Amino acid sequence: MTGPGSYDMKAGIVEAAFALEQARPRRPVVVLSTSDEEIGSASSRGLIEETARGALAVLVLEPAASGGAIKTARKGIADFILEVDGRAAHAGVEPEKGISAIEELAHQVLALKALADPASGTTINVGVVHAGTRPNVVAAQARAEIDVRFARASEAERVVAAIRGLQPRLDDARLRISGGVDRPPMERSPGVVRLAELAQRLAGDLGFRLAETSTGGGSDGNFTAALGVPMNCDDAMTITPISTASLAATRQRPVIRPVIPMVGLRSRWCGGAMFAAERRLHRTQLLRLMIDAL
Repeated sequence: MTGPGSYDMKAGIVEAAFALEQARPRRPVVVLSTSDEEIGSASSRGLIEETARGALAVLVLEPAASGGAIKTARKGIADFILEVDGRAAHAGVEPEKGISAIEELAHQVLALKALADPASGTTINVGVVHAGTRPNVVAAQARAEIDVRFARASEAERVVAAIRGLQPRLDDARLRISGGVDRPPMERSPGVVRLAELAQRLAGDLGFRLAETSTGGGSDGNFTAALGVPMNCDDAMTITPISTASLAATRQRPVIRPVIPMVGLRSRWCGGAMFAAERRLHRTQLLRLMIDAL
């Protein structure tokens, strides 16, 4: 199997098929495969959330982290576009009549960076900038694309409000801000921990250690993590993330709160075809046991 998405997406579908072939689930299992995760899941988000609301657990079959660790927390993502309107003028003849959109944007970039809080997991990156027409013209327009990552929903609220409240620093400059939260964070909730512990116990039964980690990248599991759908059973596992290839063990009533991805039950290529094949077999077996246990 080759081509775009073979590792990150398609391999999970193959593993799901092999695991389900041998599984003996106690409740119905839904396999949901979507095609737009890499471009924001705009068309599939509603279907993902609707399916997850009827699920006891969701197993996201994206690749594991380095060393084969499962991902029990993911950062949320917000995307913004900041547009600045200034006033053009000849830079040599009458620069005082101009309002530099580039100068205004420089102030705003520094203001954006000041909103970051790396200790809390909040990062802000101005990754793309377009501005100006010629070196002898005071720039009338500037545009920046901004990526925001956050580990907690409270941080998302703080940063989004601050970005939307940005004010011009130069007289008569104008700002236009668009965008917002693209994916909420997937926080390491008690239900996430219980599901991770189940996976780790089953991995031990198979003879290998399963570590856990967090990541700054998002997935479709972020959507299900933020649902907070109520459930009657206090000790029930929470929903776990869905993604491009995923399994949802369903029940007839809605479930509770967020979510963990049982992402990463697939290992990265560690060198040596035999060793890699053995690890993949272990993780496919683990996926089968997870389906049976849920």
